[in-house]
Amino acid sequence: MAFTRPREARLACVVLDGRTWLELEPQFFARRADALCFLGDEHLVAVLPLYLHLFVVWPYSPVSDDLVSLLMRPEPNETLYEWKKRRFEGVVGRLSERQSRVVAATLRHYIELNPNEAEPAARALERYWTAFLARSRASAPEG
Repeated sequence: MAFTRPREARLACVVLDGRTWLELEPQFFARRADALCFLGDEHLVAVLPLYLHLFVVWPYSPVSDDLVSLLMRPEPNETLYEWKKRRFEGVVGRLSERQSRVVAATLRHYIELNPNEAEPAARALERYWTAFLARSRASAPEG
């Protein structure tokens, strides 16, 4: 079953409220990848770790396409640019530096694991997230 109406998205928010992403049922959200479109930015950031996990462990699921679309910084020539830009900025603006580094590392890991399916993730990484990979290396302890 998919979230085809905002009412269903509101019900999903009830499922989310008061729970960490570790307490959520991954299959519920894997089957409802379109929640990424309906959830508000705050709820989306709360479940982003769950979706990043599903992205890596279930790379051929609907989660992959929807998550990469969400994580892709839009370009001005794209259809619905203003809406996509507001959505992207609303999500990334709520992420901490550490969370952004995790997103970047997850995209890179997905690309390494799935080279034949990596082009959209590579574009998302290139458009925005690569800078966080460099920051991760710079802040890593020497050893």
